[in-house]
Amino acid sequence: MHEGEAPTPSSSFLKRRAPDIASDERHRDHTGVDYNISADNHLLVFTDKSLRHSEFELDYQRISFLGEKVIEVSLCRLLFFEEEQMRNENMIRKRQTLLTESDIHAWASNMLGKLRYHPDAAATLTDIEVRRRLFNAYAGALYLDHGLSAVEQWLCLLVTPESGEPPFKRMRGS
Repeated sequence: MHEGEAPTPSSSFLKRRAPDIASDERHRDHTGVDYNISADNHLLVFTDKSLRHSEFELDYQRISFLGEKVIEVSLCRLLFFEEEQMRNENMIRKRQTLLTESDIHAWASNMLGKLRYHPDAAATLTDIEVRRRLFNAYAGALYLDHGLSAVEQWLCLLVTPESGEPPFKRMRGS
């Protein structure tokens, strides 16, 4: 790609069904879950709007929105199976502590190494909303490429790294 030329992912990326995503090698955790995303999704997620064609901004917004909802469902599911008698109010409170702005800021910082952006846009990369959209977009791409189970495993490793696997895997064998 030449300086200033925006990448163009294929428009079919939405029709297809990390912890350390800074590595170009295939990454699988101890459970065998693959946290890499397809080339088209990688291009979409890790290309800042400063280099992206305007017609692909809608795709980025859509995949980020999808990721936000998938993260919400995954965290709720994780909490639902963590303690079978946990009350709704406690689930809501605990969910808010699992995914704080500082956590997202830190996790998205690890993703910034792969982000392509115009040098003039470097100052915007510290904005929490930019990082949140990047984090959400990655989750959306992971969901599209590998399904809900991969997102749940990935989030579980982020929010409860000591556990090794989500509680619903331990409890129900699903």
